[in-house]
Amino acid sequence: MTPTTTAGSPAATVASAFTRPGLKFVVVRPRLLFPADCGAQTHSAQMLKQLNREHSVTLVAGRLRSDTDEDVEATAAFCENLITVPVNRGSSEGDAARALARTVAGVYKTLKPDALICDSIYACEALRQAPNAPFILFQHHPEAAVLHQRAARAHSLLDKMKLNWRAWRMRSFEEKECRRALCVIAVSDADRFHFQNDFGAEHCEVARAGVDTAYFSPVRTPVRTNNIVFTGSLDWPANQDAVEHFVEHIFPLIQKESPNVMFSIVGRNATARILKLGERPGINVTDAVNDVRPYVYNAKVYVAPQRMSGGTRLSVLQALAMGKAIVTTSAGSEGLMAEHGRNILIADAPADFARETVSLLRDDSRRRMLEQNARSLAERAHTWAHSARDFSDICTRAVAHAIS
Repeated sequence: MTPTTTAGSPAATVASAFTRPGLKFVVVRPRLLFPADCGAQTHSAQMLKQLNREHSVTLVAGRLRSDTDEDVEATAAFCENLITVPVNRGSSEGDAARALARTVAGVYKTLKPDALICDSIYACEALRQAPNAPFILFQHHPEAAVLHQRAARAHSLLDKMKLNWRAWRMRSFEEKECRRALCVIAVSDADRFHFQNDFGAEHCEVARAGVDTAYFSPVRTPVRTNNIVFTGSLDWPANQDAVEHFVEHIFPLIQKESPNVMFSIVGRNATARILKLGERPGINVTDAVNDVRPYVYNAKVYVAPQRMSGGTRLSVLQALAMGKAIVTTSAGSEGLMAEHGRNILIADAPADFARETVSLLRDDSRRRMLEQNARSLAERAHTWAHSARDFSDICTRAVAHAIS
């Protein structure tokens, strides 16, 4: 069936939805899937594509005034029916979800799906007018824990206080919704442990993130220069912290051992603080990049020095699929089926991280071994087909368990 698109309020316009065999799901998102400017949107799109192949999926999503008709059309391709709800520019994710509440209640009453799927904790706000609706919670990361980590690394006391207040409020809400959900879907074992042990989620499973191994594929042209690269959304606090930490505490140690080394910071939406890092010797900052592959191909080593845990770094998965030698941290490797020394290197202390990076710049044999094993791991365990299959199976089991 060709996906249909409707504006927000009148649920009657979707009364003909759910024409396929299988289960009936209504998925709620604060935003459209496009423009895809963060990893969570890419992850959600791939999960919904598979779910919609086997079941009937209606997506209710907020639409900003800046979202184009092309964004709506692209999103509609991942579901059987799309219902958009206008969201004011500048709204927080929570505000956007609350704007969806009336529409979600009407759609639930009209379509009577087997379950709702809340795509992020913020989407749970949209259930306030359908409090008894059975739902599955897809959590890309533990939100309260991430806020606490941001507070610990805030640059000002005021920011620290604001973030801790948000984290305290979010923890209460997140715990309540995790306990209410039919199932919480996490993206890593570490996140699942958190939801189960800290929040008491009774039913929690993992659907790991994946990568497009055809698009992100190796290029066997030898790299002649001592380039190191980091890629990621540069407006995301965890990435900002990682880059600043690397520049201040790790890169100087690498430069002492390899004076001709270059470090490239590549991504989108760089802040003024990140752009200023490009003024330092040996560092380049490249903003507004739509295709990171040429920059990754031109680097001997890919670094992911994240200190904030929670979720999975899709940029690291992309580097794996491109067959790059990767040095990361324990936090940066969460959600990966990786093994230190075999297909990735994991180091948390700055001196250890620098030492592992320098070893790869110097040791061609070790670097090639990691490159080959990285690509093999991506193909074996981290394709979107694997991840989406797991997601669809989890949703099916959650409904079956609820009605048994």
